[in-house]
Amino acid sequence: MQKKQRINEFNDLTQIRQNGKYSSTNLIRGSMINEMFVIFSEYLKNNDQKILRDRVMIDNIIHKNSFHQRQNVWWIFDQRYLSCPSWIVENIAGSTKNGIQSQDFVSLAYLYYMFCERLAYDFVTEFMWPRWQNKSTSVGKNEVFQFFVDKSKEIPAINQWSETTKNRCSSFLLKSLKDFGVLKGTVNKSIQRPSISPETAYHLLCILMAEGYDGQALITAKDWRLFLWNDVDVIDALNRMAMKQWIRFERSGPTTILELVRMPGDDL
Repeated sequence: MQKKQRINEFNDLTQIRQNGKYSSTNLIRGSMINEMFVIFSEYLKNNDQKILRDRVMIDNIIHKNSFHQRQNVWWIFDQRYLSCPSWIVENIAGSTKNGIQSQDFVSLAYLYYMFCERLAYDFVTEFMWPRWQNKSTSVGKNEVFQFFVDKSKEIPAINQWSETTKNRCSSFLLKSLKDFGVLKGTVNKSIQRPSISPETAYHLLCILMAEGYDGQALITAKDWRLFLWNDVDVIDALNRMAMKQWIRFERSGPTTILELVRMPGDDL
């Protein structure tokens, strides 16, 4: 990859967080992890967007009964994933080779779902993270609903949601988090640490570095809470990346040296 293109791939990562919206409509559509797997698998065969869209909308590879349902699935794929730099889309597509339950696919799909769905991001990092730290792992629909109510003081748009909408968002958010392995249980749900691949951790690292994080600030960044990781977990992940020669990582007292060896978009 040419140097200019490598720099562009890195700089494009600063836009990832900007895609996030406080949207009840998207939350109610859920994780759509099964549909996303089918589309990403198809992407491996032909990544032309028009052909891919036709495969969804006309050939109905996602097996939806109505045009409206197929349109909703494509909209989610476009908003959550196609808005990302092409190397990210290609990485997620490549992860489907390992199956729908693979660590790579599920955790990559989860990371970019979180960056796109702001309320889901806030719920995990602001509500579930303290619970996890305090070893209080039960989570119910009423608690999600109350989180939305409390959040409406900060995000006035939530005040426009009806009680029915908030209830539906609460249910679908819990279901999505279970789909991604952050919750377990059928009736009574509890928090569990999701299985995160080294590739997914590398993606988050690249995003943080593109945004200007470095040193200790990078290690303690709020975003690692999406994985329910503390500083020790982050350092362990960075050491593993260094062993793979994806990064250079050294710590000596208060000094932290962290540099990318593998650049965004580089082939493994």
